Amino acid sequence: DWRKYSYEYRLWGRLMYDPSAPEETLLRALRHEFGPAAEDLARALSSAGKVLPLVTVTQSLSASNNFFWPEVFTDMPIARHARSLETYDFDLEDPGTWGSASPFDPQLFETPDAYATALVAGRPSGRVTPDQVASKLLKLAESAEAALERAHAAAQDPESPGFRRLAVDVAAEALLARFFAGKIQAGVAYSLFRTTGDARLLRSGLADYQDGRDSLARLIKTVSGIYGENLAFGDRPSEQGHWSDRLAQVDADIAEMARELEEAKRGDAGGDGSAAASRRSAQWRQGGLEHVPAEAFVHGRPFVVAAKADPGLTIELHARHLNQGEDWLVVPMNHEGREFSATIAADYTAARYPLEYFFVLRDDEGAQAWLAPGLDATLSNQPYYAVPGRVA
Repeated sequence: DWRKYSYEYRLWGRLMYDPSAPEETLLRALRHEFGPAAEDLARALSSAGKVLPLVTVTQSLSASNNFFWPEVFTDMPIARHARSLETYDFDLEDPGTWGSASPFDPQLFETPDAYATALVAGRPSGRVTPDQVASKLLKLAESAEAALERAHAAAQDPESPGFRRLAVDVAAEALLARFFAGKIQAGVAYSLFRTTGDARLLRSGLADYQDGRDSLARLIKTVSGIYGENLAFGDRPSEQGHWSDRLAQVDADIAEMARELEEAKRGDAGGDGSAAASRRSAQWRQGGLEHVPAEAFVHGRPFVVAAKADPGLTIELHARHLNQGEDWLVVPMNHEGREFSATIAADYTAARYPLEYFFVLRDDEGAQAWLAPGLDATLSNQPYYAVPGRVA
């Protein structure tokens, strides 16, 4: 098995030793094996390799990899009355639904239910929304597929075992991205339907879910005859099986959502469409802030955080000790014109922890909100500021 992942292991070793290693160093092994296709293969791997980490951190149905296996996903129903396999119940807070399942980073990513509530209220939280996650997954799929197509055209021998092994996995990851994007979009539509009663939202969600389901079916065809029929690493149902086993679970969920849609249509459920319009306008946004973090703060003394915002924006400061067991503070920011500042109290900075913080930016109407620094297009930057403390 190590031979299949030898390139990944080489990258790990090289980049842990020197994260700034030049790109040519990283391409050397691919050039040796695949010649002119190397650069496009690297791009395909770069996009495909972001899919499962993004799914894992945002669709976090269990902290145990014995149960949550996104590569061969045991389905969690979106519909409230669909039969659940109870795979994840032990690890979810009430009500234990797809819409309420917390991401691994709940300060950075938002649940479908919370997103729906914010859309209807017209007060977005600024967190990365499920729609934005789905959009990013689709872009990763498109990028991976396009790069793989170019690599196939440039390859000296696209039927070689090494090329086929890489190509199948990239294609499978891209199709997984499309499946999860469809399911995530359907989950948002369902949460909005439950909040507003607007059956049109559920209808659009079913179309998204069907697109995702079709991508899963394509994945099954793509890996047919390549991966074994039972990819087992344990004795639980969630630790073995094949993508073909999971399709019936998805179909059952789609059928239950369709049944709810029929009931809603008989009840003449409607709405004004405002939630759907707000959903379309919730683009992934960055910028609007000027801020240089301090090199350090002094333990036991007030720590002032200052920033400058573009005209028409307001800022909230969210801060905490660099301790994941603690809740975040929301610190009010005073401002004069574009200049904003907030003070973290001396009794808080007295703790022997570094501080981490980020900002939530809002427009004057409050209709748009986003985080700074937030995640950039690479999904690999640090989405918060960290400042060490020192003793006076």
